[in-house]
Amino acid sequence: MHKVILSFNGTESKEEIHEKLKEALEFPDYYGRNLDALYDCLSDLQEETAIGFIRWNTETEKEETARYLYTMQRVFREAEEENPHLAVFFPEDLEQYDDPEGRQDSVDAVSGPDMADLEDLQIMDGVFSMDTGAD
Repeated sequence: MHKVILSFNGTESKEEIHEKLKEALEFPDYYGRNLDALYDCLSDLQEETAIGFIRWNTETEKEETARYLYTMQRVFREAEEENPHLAVFFPEDLEQYDDPEGRQDSVDAVSGPDMADLEDLQIMDGVFSMDTGAD
């Protein structure tokens, strides 16, 4: 399984966003660096892939960049619905799995077919990380 954590903090332009995506997700050189190309590449992934996002701080982003990131989130969600090899996690997705006693490191409640291979998922201070080492 390919596991990737993405952060766009400090990203100032669409070009920077797509360059990070191309590098992190190992998209081909012909990647078009736009939302349509992103959807196409995500929909075509054949390897089991989990993509997690660290919450970006839209208060420090350019307004245009912040809007673009939120639009991009919808593209990831739509691609996830289309591609059974893709699992996408935004920080708000995992808030429901917080331990009722207030501990942030419990993953006992995380289950289901999409989560079966993510036993190394850790919730820490409202964001999450995954071991990116080889399985």
